[in-house]
Amino acid sequence: MNPVKQIGRYEIPILSVITVKQRTGLLSKIWPGYDVTLTNGKTLRFTEEEKQALDQARAEHEMVMQVYGMCLSAGLRP
Repeated sequence: MNPVKQIGRYEIPILSVITVKQRTGLLSKIWPGYDVTLTNGKTLRFTEEEKQALDQARAEHEMVMQVYGMCLSAGLRP
């Protein structure tokens, strides 16, 4: 399961994110935010709000998968 979510101006599969790095140096003064690298090698530029939305979507997905695992271990069928 790799849910596609609308994160700000991007629509991406949230599990495709490899790294999230905060910009530093001169570039951070021109355009503050984060560089997000995807599994296909593309780099997206996120604002602080978009990064928070990504973190929230990942946390929500993690909770859903935990509940799914608990249901499976309790013997429920998918």
